Amino acid sequence: MKKLILIFFGIAFFQLSHAQSFFKHALVLSGDYGFEAYSTSQQYTVQDLGTSKTINSSISATNFSAGAEFGVFSWLGLGLQGKLDNYSIAKDSTGYQPKAASGEIGAVIDIHFIHIDKMDLLAGVNIGYSSFNYSYTNNSFNYQYSGGGLWTDVHATFRYYFGSRFGIHASAYIPLTNYSNLSSNYSDWQSGQSVLNQWKNTGGGFSLGIQFRLFSLPKV
Repeated sequence: MKKLILIFFGIAFFQLSHAQSFFKHALVLSGDYGFEAYSTSQQYTVQDLGTSKTINSSISATNFSAGAEFGVFSWLGLGLQGKLDNYSIAKDSTGYQPKAASGEIGAVIDIHFIHIDKMDLLAGVNIGYSSFNYSYTNNSFNYQYSGGGLWTDVHATFRYYFGSRFGIHASAYIPLTNYSNLSSNYSDWQSGQSVLNQWKNTGGGFSLGIQFRLFSLPKV
């Protein structure tokens, strides 16, 4: 325990005695391009039979995101992030390739463990809302499902600044989305047809991006 306390105070002293890459009242704008791999659970209800089935599979997705983070303290940042996902799904048995996409927006909470000179090491969580759309064609009809649900991710990010404001960063994160009540554009389901009503993603991701910091460290 004493060693942990000494390490904590050592890091704090080192940061206070050097130029800081993140500080109270800093505003950091960022943009990212990322890749994600998911384990997916799709739950179907079999029409008029009162039964259900679950199909587990794996998919991948690419995404673009943008965010803003404000320094509440030198070690704590709060902000907002928006994200657009495009899923890559294999063709079904009929040869048609289903399409899926989602969009997220939520709050960001970041803890900045090391923020010295040009380097900023942080970890945090995003929590918000995700909107989901999925479509496929069967017997010349385009079935579309849509819905929304909870979006969360836990992330770790390393930022590096080339100068006083502009830099690049890399993030590793664990995202989770859950759409528990999907609706369809089709109402005349026949007995025995499988109707998708829930879709859940869990997985991991990696992204690269750029950031720009507004405002300067206040002079003492």
